[in-house]
Amino acid sequence: MGRTVVAIILWASVVATAPLLVGCGGSEAPFPTGRQEVPVEVTVDVAPFTIQEIALSTVWPGDRIDAAGATARIQRPDGTSDAMTLQVSADGKKLTLGQATVVPWDAGDGVSQGTVSADVRLIAEIVTAPGEITSVTLRTRDPGDTLDITGAEARVYRADSTDDVVNMTISADQTEVVLGPCALASVASWWGNYLYIDGPMVVQDGPTGSATEIGYLGLEVDVRSDGHVVIPATIRVSIPTIGTADDRRLVIEGLTPEHDQAWVAVGEQSGAWLSSKLYQADPSGQVIITDTMARVTAERLSGPDSSLWLNFTDPDAPTPPPGPPGGGGGPPVPPSPGPGGGEENDEGSRLNVVVIGGPLWVIHGKTGARTELGRIKFGFEVLGDGTVVAPEGLSLHVPASGTARESAVGVAGLEPGDFVRTRVVEDSGAATVSATYQANSEGSVSVLGALRGITALRLSGRHSSLSFWFARTDADDDGVPDCF
Repeated sequence: MGRTVVAIILWASVVATAPLLVGCGGSEAPFPTGRQEVPVEVTVDVAPFTIQEIALSTVWPGDRIDAAGATARIQRPDGTSDAMTLQVSADGKKLTLGQATVVPWDAGDGVSQGTVSADVRLIAEIVTAPGEITSVTLRTRDPGDTLDITGAEARVYRADSTDDVVNMTISADQTEVVLGPCALASVASWWGNYLYIDGPMVVQDGPTGSATEIGYLGLEVDVRSDGHVVIPATIRVSIPTIGTADDRRLVIEGLTPEHDQAWVAVGEQSGAWLSSKLYQADPSGQVIITDTMARVTAERLSGPDSSLWLNFTDPDAPTPPPGPPGGGGGPPVPPSPGPGGGEENDEGSRLNVVVIGGPLWVIHGKTGARTELGRIKFGFEVLGDGTVVAPEGLSLHVPASGTARESAVGVAGLEPGDFVRTRVVEDSGAATVSATYQANSEGSVSVLGALRGITALRLSGRHSSLSFWFARTDADDDGVPDCF
């Protein structure tokens, strides 16, 4: 199906709804008072391993998009991320995103560094006993890489408000640091248990001699009433020493399967925080975090005020406040998990996600009513042969005042059987996730009620988002794609 044909179909779907929208207001007022919407048409152009262009256009005369200050990025399942070009037409009716490369979600784990790298790969091996972290052994994984903790101190802050210095030793060749043992507390409290190294901790890459300083390296853990410590058995991470790390994932293993949760926060030297989504351990007890270290460069990270916090929680425990007792700051608390794992988890870890970051205003031409969207996201599965699972176009109606009369999202140009799901997050954080739909024999699908009941007042704000996901692979044939 050609792009022109799809555009005609989408336009026709909007025109078909026009009589319902005109009401009693005549030609001067296309909506009843207090109820306005802005029809938006999206077209997607792809090639193997490439998103060529995504364009968002308003349909009705006078309607426009204000994207001053907005940005766009592609976030890939291998943990890499790049900026995309974003342009708005002079009349504000069309917003266009430029080209971006994409990757299959099973293209490889990216662990190999190659012969020369500008990062230090670390592994932490953790041993516990009831109510205790017996030891944390942190070591480098590549010949020539080193750790230097000269002047650093390890300390534990417990949930019962007590704290102690923790023994810490380093090997003669500066490749291994051992912390512990340290007792923890399981009393009911808003505070978790924090074990951290108060730096400096300097990691140096052997092949290049480049180094990065981390001011704080911390672990936050819950302790259950039976003394079980909510912490993984191993953690693997790469710290960049020039640019970004070769392996941009953070791999965590040994959590309670399908129960324990993990997230990470990186504090840059400037004071800026980069927080990951909130992840739940998979059936094997593993979590792979791909959405944080991909954005970290050595130049932004290195310094005495930088930090790396890893947080492991029992979802049944109270949420701690933003920071440990006794000072040290600590990272911000992530959003509470909702369907799919919190507002920032809606794209899933296996999709290539295009993110338009606001402020982005959708403006109704007749009345000037406007709705702010914090983010618009498009998630695409990429197959092993480079095929990008994406529609040729979609249409939606954004409420500018009250609710939109058309709450469905129309999609065209998919392969029959391709999967579609939408997610709408209001400014308050409340999320509405659609059912999973499949395209019909013509490659079209209508996601019914995607915006049903959502008012412009509740939607508008910098924390809101619209997400659209597309996938094909359903290996277990359970009717839910592997990427959702």
